[in-house]
Order: sequence, then C-alpha cells, then structure tokens
Amino acid sequence: MNNGESLPKWLVFICGVCTVLATSISIYSQCRQLWNYRIPSQQRLILRIQMMVPIFSISCFVSILRPEFGERYVEPIREIYEALVIYQFFSYLTLVLGGERNIIINIAPKYPPSKHAMPLLGYFLREIDLSDPYDFGMLKRGVLQYVWFKPFYCIGMALLQALHWDTLWLVVLYNLSVTWSLYCLAMFWKCLYQELSVFKPWPKFMCVKLIIFASYWQSLIIDVLTHFDIIDVNGADKYIASELGNSVLCVEMIGFAIAHLYAFSADEYGAEKYPNSGRLKVYYALRDWLGFKDLCWDFKSVINGDYSNYRGFDSVESMLADRGTHSRTNRLARGLRYTNRGMSSYWVGSSSSSNSYGTIQRDMSNDDLSTPWTDITEGLGLPRYIPEDSNYPVVWDAESHRYEERINALRQQLRSKA
Repeated sequence: MNNGESLPKWLVFICGVCTVLATSISIYSQCRQLWNYRIPSQQRLILRIQMMVPIFSISCFVSILRPEFGERYVEPIREIYEALVIYQFFSYLTLVLGGERNIIINIAPKYPPSKHAMPLLGYFLREIDLSDPYDFGMLKRGVLQYVWFKPFYCIGMALLQALHWDTLWLVVLYNLSVTWSLYCLAMFWKCLYQELSVFKPWPKFMCVKLIIFASYWQSLIIDVLTHFDIIDVNGADKYIASELGNSVLCVEMIGFAIAHLYAFSADEYGAEKYPNSGRLKVYYALRDWLGFKDLCWDFKSVINGDYSNYRGFDSVESMLADRGTHSRTNRLARGLRYTNRGMSSYWVGSSSSSNSYGTIQRDMSNDDLSTPWTDITEGLGLPRYIPEDSNYPVVWDAESHRYEERINALRQQLRSKA
C-alpha cells in the first residue's frame, strides 16, 4: 500500500498544514452559527453546507496518505455528501423565500412562466411555472435524484472495478444525473431570481458550486494530462493522478473555508438582527443540526407525490391565477371553481357543509375562512406558556435587547438632549 511516497514530502507537509487550517477556520465558522442559533430551519442547512470544507479537506489528505484506502472508502463518502449539499442549498434557497407554500401560492404567481435554458430544445418544451405544484415538485425531484443516485453509483463503481468490467455506461449515467440536478437548481434560480437577489445569494452559490466544479474538473484535467504523459509521473504508482488532484484541493480548501466564513456569516442571525428572539442552547442546536428527520420527511413528501395534490397548495392568502397558464388549467381540471365573480373559490368533489363548498373556501372580499379555527392543543392539558428552567432548550439572550427599537429610540433621545 502506498503511503503518499509518490508526492514530495514537502508537498505532503503543505497539504497537511492546509488541511488543519481549513478545518479550523470551518469549525470556528460553525461554532459561531451554533452560538447564534436563532433560525434552526435555515441554520441547520448552513451548518451542513459548511461541513463540506472539513469533509473535503480531511478526505483529500487521507487519500494522499493512503490512496488505496481513500479511493475505496473515503472518497465515496465525500461524493455522497457533495450530492447532499446540492440539495441542502436548494432547500436553503426555498426557506429564505418563506418555504414551498409561500413560493407556490404567493411569489411565483407574480411572475410569468420561464422558458427552459436549453438551446433550441427550450422552445419546444413546456415552460416552467412554479405556481404549479407539479412543476415545483419536478425541479425538486430533479435536484434530489442526484442524492439518491450517488450511493448506487459509488457501490456500482466499486463492484464493476472489482470484477474488471467496463464502467463507461455508469459514468455516463453519473454525468447525466449531476447535469440534470444542477440544471434544475439553475432553473429554480432563473424562475425566482428577482426574489432571491434581495438576499444576495451569489456568494453562497459560488461557495457551493466552485467546490464541486473544482473537485470534478481538476481531477478530470489531471487524468487527461496523465493519460497523454503531459504530466510525467516517472513510473509512480497508479494513484498519482488522484493524489495530485487531492493535493490541489487541500490547498484550495483554505480559500473556500474563508469564503464560507463570510458568505454564510453568523452575523445574519446575531442579536442585532433578531433583538427580541432567544436562541437554542448549543446542545440542542447540535442535535437539531446533526438530526436528519427533516431530510426523511422531505424524501417522503417527494416519493408520496404530495406535489400532485393541488388542493394541498390552496389557501386564503394565495393569489388567484388570472394568467392563461397550465397552472390554472391544471387546477381547474382537478376541481377548482371560481364564484362571486372570481372573488371566491371552492373545490368540487370534496365533503360539503351547510355554509361552504368543499373543505377549503376562500372569500377575497372579507379574506376569511368560512370554517371556524380549531385549536389542536385544546384538551391536551398543555400550559399556555413554557416556564424557564434548566431543561428548556431556548436561552433568553438579554444582551440582544440593546438592539430593540425602543432602546434605539431612547438612545437617540439621550443623544439629542446631550
């Protein structure tokens, strides 16, 4: 087994130093997120994205020291996590816009459908309208399929290489999968670019994509150069190409760690931004970050076909689709009907009551539901407030109140009098 002897010792030493520095910077950035854990739904995704740097750095350095071990056991973990990060970034963009329902019901209807970003073929394909749950689900499945495909790809490659069979067809499927995943993410970006631009997502997008592109294209270029003897390996072992690629990534991870520190800054969730909110204790923040129940729920919603249920994406707050789009056509085909000159709507074929048609009815004139509100906690004996105790996971951050509007107004008054 090779012990990194194909590379000069000084280069292996530099890679080790870069790995320690990049991992340390990333851990510091993650700790800052944990100390300011005020928006768990978003910050758990940020922490998972930031884990790219330690995983890539450590896996690259291990693959330099133990190339055969790294290729068999370490690099597949890195590749699977890379696929997961693409989906986590998609989920993060969805959450900063208020979630899936808000996008489908309130944001997407304000914009016309987007054409596919494919030369020539895009003119013949149906436009993407994110106000249609089916179109939103199609993009989500397109991003998510790469996460599902990657483990099978790693296992398949290991088996085919062990049996000395041709892996070309599997590599082709892999490239198709990653291309479709990135394309769906790009189309989501294109459809909602105006809304996303408010949150300045470009630095975050580049932090995620550049690591993936650097990992893929650098290894491909080095393989080509090695194959044509442009890089003279001088009889080195067969893992020289992967060792060179991993050594370059080790050095680059310092830049990516610094970029993650500023692009995914914890200041966005600091006390100054949320002066009236508490934060989760670090222990519970760790549990929230490392837990994967949200992913399991997300996977089930996609598999169960929840995005084909148009009634599940209807609300009194939703905008009435007056455009001649397939989103409105599909809703009408599934049973949506307008009444009161378009000010109210109902679904045919659902259980009716004496005062309404269907389970959901909206009246745009008074913007209220016809059915009474149900308190799901009624009768459970739950208290109306949660007392402060050592087991309560949220910490009251007293220092954050210095940023309240009332305190700022008082500060201004004192300054004016002085």
